[in-house]
Amino acid sequence: MTGIKTKVTCPKCKDSFDYEFVPGASLTSVRLGNYRYMKCRKCGKWALFNMIENLPREYKKILGLSSILFGSLLTVLSILLIIQGDLKNLPYPEIVGVIIAAVSMLMIISGAVSVFSAKKV
Repeated sequence: MTGIKTKVTCPKCKDSFDYEFVPGASLTSVRLGNYRYMKCRKCGKWALFNMIENLPREYKKILGLSSILFGSLLTVLSILLIIQGDLKNLPYPEIVGVIIAAVSMLMIISGAVSVFSAKKV
C-alpha cells in the first residue's frame, strides 16, 4: 500500500522535507485529524505537522470525505454500543462511550474543515 507524499515543515527548526503517509494508519506518529504529532527528521524534536497543507485540492477533498465517513460510522457504532449496553464490562462505561463519540465527532468536523477549506486555486 502506497501513501500520499506531501511536503511538511517542522514548526521548531523550520526544515522542510517530504513525508509519505497513509491516511488512517500510523506507525511513527500520533494522528490528530489533519495533523500528525511526530519527530522531526532534522532537529529530532516532537512537533505537530500539518499533513494536508501542501496537498492538491483533490486530495484534501478525498481525505476530508473519508474522515467524515469514518467518523459517521464510528458515531453510529458508539451509539449502538451505548444502547445495547456492551460497554458495561469496561470500567466507567459511560465515560468510554462519551470518549468514542467525541473522537468520532472530531473526525467528522476535521473532515468537513478539509472539504470546505480545499479552495480552488
